[in-house]
Amino acid sequence: GALCAAFCAANPEGRLQDAVAAACLMGLCGEQAAKGSLGFFNELLIENLLDFTLGQWEKGARYGLL
Repeated sequence: GALCAAFCAANPEGRLQDAVAAACLMGLCGEQAAKGSLGFFNELLIENLLDFTLGQWEKGARYGLL
C-alpha cells in the first residue's frame, strides 16, 4: 500500500502505470529476498527495495498490456 501510494504521489497523472510499477518492484524485490537466508525475508526485502537499480528493473521486470 505505502509503496503504491508513494509512486502515485510522485506522478498523479499516471496512476495505473504507477500501481503496475509498484507491484513489479515489490515482486522483483520479493523474488530476490526469497533467495536469501531463511528467517530474514523482511530484512532482505527492505534492503532490496533500498538498493534497487534501473538496471535490475530492465533486466527483471515482466509485464504486459491487456
